[in-house]
Amino acid sequence: MPPAADFDGTVPLPPGLTIPAIRKSIEYIEKELADLIDIYYEQANVFSALVGIYGVRALDTSASTRKAVTGTSPSSDFPI
Repeated sequence: MPPAADFDGTVPLPPGLTIPAIRKSIEYIEKELADLIDIYYEQANVFSALVGIYGVRALDTSASTRKAVTGTSPSSDFPI
């Protein structure tokens, strides 16, 4: 887990997002992707995508933020 001193408490965060939630998310990502580190050496861009996916999943479970609600449905975003 990253040390608490690495986080600047003066930086404004969105409502519901806390430094402990960020630290817990980082720990989750490191634990889950440890077995997939070989992908990084062969396909760094794929590994980057995995970090993004796991990051969103980790923040969804550990932070009490609300998901953004848009006025459109996913199917209406693309023309038929």
